[in-house]
Amino acid sequence: MDLFGAGMDDDMFGAEMMIMLVMSTGRGTPEMAQRYIAEGGDPNNDFGDGLRMLHLAAQFDQPDIARVLLAAKADTEVRSACGETPLDQAAWKGSFNVAQELLRAHADVNCQTNSGYSPLHRVAFYNHPRLAGLFMLAGADVTLRDENNQTAYEVAVERQNRRIAVMLTPMLNDAGEDISGAPYARNNPTHPQFKPSARESLFALHTMEGALHARNEVPAAVAANTDEAARNDAGGAAGGGVDGDGDADAGGAAGGAAGGGVDGDSDADADGDNAADSGATEAATGTQNDE
Repeated sequence: MDLFGAGMDDDMFGAEMMIMLVMSTGRGTPEMAQRYIAEGGDPNNDFGDGLRMLHLAAQFDQPDIARVLLAAKADTEVRSACGETPLDQAAWKGSFNVAQELLRAHADVNCQTNSGYSPLHRVAFYNHPRLAGLFMLAGADVTLRDENNQTAYEVAVERQNRRIAVMLTPMLNDAGEDISGAPYARNNPTHPQFKPSARESLFALHTMEGALHARNEVPAAVAANTDEAARNDAGGAAGGGVDGDGDADAGGAAGGAAGGGVDGDSDADADGDNAADSGATEAATGTQNDE
């Protein structure tokens, strides 16, 4: 099997080990994955510690590779030794593009690791606000608790990741139940009224607005208020859900998740979603893991 087009027989090294080594460095390509599949490779092969190619594509935010693997029936719910699915890996590294591909393939947004961490817990810990909005749109359960008995909101507050804390601020009904995720519950494929077309439209809006922010094409009215709104909202996150203007912000934060990065207070959510961010967080403050 000549996976690398170099005219040498990769079987002498172990083709699966070779491709795993290349992909684990982030240098894999869609063509490499396609050739691996075409020559009989198993997209769900366990390369050790439960890691599959889809986990690696998620770590390096390689949506083209993810699409090849998903088309070949790669399992979105495969687990590492720590109970992490590919979506957990995407949440850890801030891999927005692969997260979208996984959700489109109906990956479970409410999966939990061996320690009870959901993807929403991950982004709350590692501070990936754009992914937090995406997971909310996909019907993430904001009431899930990890092994420390914390919700994702409580993790965000503890980590002082204020934009995410504002987004996840509990909105309680008369019975004291958090219903802040209720507007998006039907976007989860497990919901009886799930409509793929409606969710895809929201995903498209979320992606488009993120691209506008990346190109600094935020509408002027939003841009003018961003800094002040961010300061106000930051006070609210630390204070338990009331923003710096004294207004309860739960509804506004929910609107932000639906709007794709701009919350109900016209607060543009900074992206900051990349592997470097999570790496810096790990080095400076420790990691959230199941080992």
